[in-house]
Amino acid sequence: MRRHFAYLFTAALLWSLPVVAAGDRAAELLKSLSAAMESMPSYTVRFTVEAGGSSIDGTYSVDGSRYRIFVAGNEVYGDESVRVEVDASKKEIVIDNADTSSRNLLSNPVGAFSFLGEEYGAHLDSEEGGRAVLTLSPRNGSAGVIVVTLATASSLPQRVVYDTDGDRVEIVIGSISRGAEVKTFDESLYEGFEIIDFR
Repeated sequence: MRRHFAYLFTAALLWSLPVVAAGDRAAELLKSLSAAMESMPSYTVRFTVEAGGSSIDGTYSVDGSRYRIFVAGNEVYGDESVRVEVDASKKEIVIDNADTSSRNLLSNPVGAFSFLGEEYGAHLDSEEGGRAVLTLSPRNGSAGVIVVTLATASSLPQRVVYDTDGDRVEIVIGSISRGAEVKTFDESLYEGFEIIDFR
């Protein structure tokens, strides 16, 4: 009986080891991803947003705590305190407080890959061909699931999928280049635009 119990215990332990190892590897990859992005004081990313059967190309630049997003003819300027959205087609400017807690690339590109800590649980879906796929689930359940594909050699992201209650937005990263100068928002450049301030 003791021998049978010992066998079952050993089998259970061995069965659990790959799961623990996978969890450790997921955490390691996630840490490397955050470190790789944070190691660049400034950079520019070219990307494509795919959602609802359509795709749009865009770029965003980060310089310290400042960022600028340009997509579909519209611009977004932001930092740790304010976010300014410029809609060229409507000649409208919307100013609001920054959401620094967001991990959405289009909402807070400066902190989009800062997944360290207990905010998200990471699961390694696959790792092959120089790529790893991680599923990140919020521990508090308040946000959607994020799936990140990264290059294991550089630890840089290649694809990010945001899935919130079935609403799926995929961002394919074409390139990441070091260096960017992001200027602060200048209202004088948008004469005739209506300004809506929610602060």
